[in-house]
Amino acid sequence: MTMLSTALGPLPVTPGLLDMNAEVGLRSGACIDFALALNRATGLPMVAAFEHGLWADTDAGIAAMTHQHDIGFVHALVLLPDGRVLDSSGPSDAWAYRSEWRADRPHDLHSASGAQLERLGTLCSDNPAGLIDSFVPPLLARHHITARASTHA
Repeated sequence: MTMLSTALGPLPVTPGLLDMNAEVGLRSGACIDFALALNRATGLPMVAAFEHGLWADTDAGIAAMTHQHDIGFVHALVLLPDGRVLDSSGPSDAWAYRSEWRADRPHDLHSASGAQLERLGTLCSDNPAGLIDSFVPPLLARHHITARASTHA
């Protein structure tokens, strides 16, 4: 058992076990790290949710931030080929996600580069990559999503 750093405070998790604590933590403060891990494993493009009308669409705009809420950052996910989005909760319809998740804060989904999410991640989480990566295989297996083939010999 180890502690996952989240916006809710530290949550006890078992590496590689995608239980309720891991799912909640990976949606609440560790979502950027998890989107990056999903992208590395699958090659799926990353998207970020921002409060409606707020989005620094340049690397310079994100680099100037001192807190993730400076530009209304809400959540990070990956985009599945069928148009659904994926986070630790599993796949969901992108339009339903936009209207139901954090309904108190209407938001938009935007493409995000690894560099942009990494910058946001430095403001949100300090979890070791190995811990975050350990939750990717169980999520992919649970939802029958294929990881990309390794290009290493």
